[in-house]
Amino acid sequence: MSGRSTRRDVVPELSLSPLTDDEYAAFVTLQVEETAREAVRAGDWTAGEATGLALQDTADLRADTLRGSGHTFCRGVGAAGERIGWLWVAPAPDFVAGYGVGDVARARWLAQVFVEESRRGRGYGSALLAALHRQLADEGVTDIFLRVYDWNTPARRLYAGCDYEVVGQFATDAHLRRRLDA
Repeated sequence: MSGRSTRRDVVPELSLSPLTDDEYAAFVTLQVEETAREAVRAGDWTAGEATGLALQDTADLRADTLRGSGHTFCRGVGAAGERIGWLWVAPAPDFVAGYGVGDVARARWLAQVFVEESRRGRGYGSALLAALHRQLADEGVTDIFLRVYDWNTPARRLYAGCDYEVVGQFATDAHLRRRLDA
C-alpha cells in the first residue's frame, strides 16, 4: 500500500459568475500564451512565429469584442467566494452540424476551461463542468462540444469522466461532445 489516498476530495457545489474586467484581462493573457504553446506542440507553428500568430489568432479576444456577442466568460466560485477557475463558452461553429446536431443554435463550444493550479486533481474541473452543464441545460442548450489535444491526459480524463464522447479524431486532437439534459 502506497499510503496515498484513492478517495477523491469532496468538492463543494460551485456557482458561475461573469468575469470582471480585471479577470477577463488576466484570462486573455493566459489564453494567448496557451494558444502559442499548444500550436507549437501540435506542430502547427514554429516557436519563433508562435507569439505573433497567437496574437493574431486571439485578436477578437484581446479587443474584447466577443463578450456580448454570444460568447460567455465566467468564473467558477466556491462557497467561500474563491475563484476555482474560468470558462469560455462560444456559439457552436457550423461544422458541428456534421456531428448530428439538429439545431446548431442550441449547441455551444467550450473554448476553454481552466482550473486554478492549486485546485487541480481534486475534482474541481468536474464541478466546474457540472455547473456549466446545468446552466446551459437551463438555457435550452442541447449539446456542448470542445477540442482537446491528445497529449492532454488530465483533460481527456476529465472529459471522459463527465460523459463527453469523441465525435471526431484527428492527427493531434479530437472533438468531443456531451449531450445535455433539457
